[in-house]
Amino acid sequence: MVEQRVMEQSNIVNSSLEEGPTVSVKEIHDKKNVLLMTWQQKVDPADVRRAFQSIQAVLDSASAEMCVVVDLRQNPVFPLTETMISAIRPYQHHLLAEWLIIGSNRGAKAVEGFLSRITGRNNVLLFNTESEALAHCNR
Repeated sequence: MVEQRVMEQSNIVNSSLEEGPTVSVKEIHDKKNVLLMTWQQKVDPADVRRAFQSIQAVLDSASAEMCVVVDLRQNPVFPLTETMISAIRPYQHHLLAEWLIIGSNRGAKAVEGFLSRITGRNNVLLFNTESEALAHCNR
């Protein structure tokens, strides 16, 4: 069921650029209730908006808490305003257990600090590798 919701929403995300979105969201097939959000180095603000809308839609139809693994290993240049505005709703969603960040940078820390102050939630954890983040989801 999660896969169907992600597939429906990913159609929105994947339609942004001919070469593919600069920010994408997909289900990790062998993990229950885990989404993977991947950022490229150069980011289109429209892709940011669509990716967070996709996460929000999946959370809205979820029946259990979910983790979002956020892959920042390409060291993205964040469109800060668009990222902060787009992330507020999913960040504070009651079924969003944690954001598991791989490869954080200064922009990501600024976004997280802003969202934490506004929402009062501290649900972001940092990891060095995807396998470490996924292992955390399985605990």
